Amino acid sequence: ADCEFWQSVQARKEDWDFWLALQARRQAERQAKLTASTSKRPHAAVYGKKPVLNSKFKKRGIAYSRKVRGQVCNRTLRRLEQPSYQEVMLLTQAKAKAFLKQHGVLPANKQTFFCWSCGEQLHMKEGVGRCNRRKCDNKSRLHDTAHVYTPLASHARAGYEADYVCFLRCAYMLGCKIPADAGVHMVRRPDETPRAAEHRLYRYTQGMKVALAYDQLLYSRDLVFKDEIVEPDSGRMGSKKTSTEDATKKEHQGRTLVLKGRSSKKWGSFALRTSISRKGRGMGTERKEEVAPVLQRSIGRGVVLAADGAKAWKSVGDSMNTPTLPGVNHMKKIFTPLSRLRKKTMPPAAARTLSRASSTKVPTAQEGPRHFWAAGGDNAAESCLGHIKQTMRRLGFAGRGNPTKKETKSVQALAASALLRSAGGWP
Repeated sequence: ADCEFWQSVQARKEDWDFWLALQARRQAERQAKLTASTSKRPHAAVYGKKPVLNSKFKKRGIAYSRKVRGQVCNRTLRRLEQPSYQEVMLLTQAKAKAFLKQHGVLPANKQTFFCWSCGEQLHMKEGVGRCNRRKCDNKSRLHDTAHVYTPLASHARAGYEADYVCFLRCAYMLGCKIPADAGVHMVRRPDETPRAAEHRLYRYTQGMKVALAYDQLLYSRDLVFKDEIVEPDSGRMGSKKTSTEDATKKEHQGRTLVLKGRSSKKWGSFALRTSISRKGRGMGTERKEEVAPVLQRSIGRGVVLAADGAKAWKSVGDSMNTPTLPGVNHMKKIFTPLSRLRKKTMPPAAARTLSRASSTKVPTAQEGPRHFWAAGGDNAAESCLGHIKQTMRRLGFAGRGNPTKKETKSVQALAASALLRSAGGWP
């Protein structure tokens, strides 16, 4: 029995040595193939990229984009001119209230309000506005008109006195992109528990986030690009598994569409609907019906689109007679190819845009007898999405989505966009 046992051990050892030798031989063959391919394209075999195609536009003397000197599109936090936090700490309630009225946060003493149903002016009596029109369906009433349409209204309606100094501290904290866990120690009173300060901070900042998101919505809605190359791209800001009834699905919340101009450096962000995919899959490409309204409103005369390989951008561009720079394929690791457009098929305004871009000191296009060449890709728009997500992480907005309130991530993404575009949240 002992002899049979040791014979079986020796056989297993020989099989194991044979398997190790086979693996070593296969590894040597793979290394030989890798060395042969690397001699022709040094980085393609190692990283899976195609650097020759991604930098081909540089060999033609074309720049991806040029710097805009003397024009500030975004207001950074380190350049923000505002009162110091010590000055905010020394404000009394009366001075803080006067400061908020001066800057339009609180309504003036003689401000008039209108009914949201019929549009008639509300009659004020003892601090309450009433609609006296007989044919009005709602008979609107406004209680506590001193704080109406502000985050202070719900706090005062709950029976608490309006704390204008604390409101300014919360606004200062959010404008400086300080996360909520650190902001609690900036707004807490000496006789207050951290839990109570956190609750008050949450109530104030929730209204501020909605105001920032609405400001970004208005800014992006009125933004129109003209006579430049515009990059569109979208990304998600959070994901959440669906209910246990259908655990094979995943929601992609906070989907945000970004449009950015290469020359003007202006950009706008737009909220998209929540999408659902199979568990373990990505967000998927954009759909034509969800991006077409945004592009039709924001793309003006003489624009050339530089998008990724999604079919929706090309389809919308063709319907708007807007040329799209081709050649991008993220699956093949082609991100910034040298794109070519025929002059014969281009609209005159777009042809003039590329012609001017080819005659500048730092050309971003090249003009030939029959074609225009320019760098494709949406690196600038992807960078903008990355900065929005970085701002969300800094404020503590990033993380998993909300299973019951899908719109929360979109509001947070637009609020982060407003703070990224204009630090402090001030227009």
